Amino acid sequence: MSDRADIIVVKEGQARIFHHRWGATVLRRMFTNGPEASLREAEGGSSSRSIEDILAGAILDLDRRTLTLIGSTEVICSGGFLGSDRERWTPDEVLPSLAPYWPGWTLCFEPATHIIEPLVALVRHQGVSVAASKDPYVEPGHFEDPRWRQLTYRLEVPPKS
Repeated sequence: MSDRADIIVVKEGQARIFHHRWGATVLRRMFTNGPEASLREAEGGSSSRSIEDILAGAILDLDRRTLTLIGSTEVICSGGFLGSDRERWTPDEVLPSLAPYWPGWTLCFEPATHIIEPLVALVRHQGVSVAASKDPYVEPGHFEDPRWRQLTYRLEVPPKS
């Protein structure tokens, strides 16, 4: 058993997928050191051709300076084998905990139990091709739904002065 997470890195209009076998429970912690360290952390996973059956996921969009985390708060903040750095997390605390390390970036969080659909749909909506083991069901007009333009939690982090 593992706690699988896939991280999609978008750079120059291309998506690369990195699979982290033990990444779901440490997903929030993987992004606590800012963009450069997080990119190295993401690329430390095994390269994958498609999104697989996962418990959590992230989109590190270097082109748009946007980080999106997708997964239940309990899973992505549990800390895995490292243990949680807090007793309990609420969904509205996830992005502010990352904000000091991401000046000038947009941080998004979708506390979801179904991971593949929002992960793949959000990347494809931006015009970036990405493969998935299970293609998400998308109804006509699906992307006109405000949910896909404004995720549940969004935080614009001001640039450092």
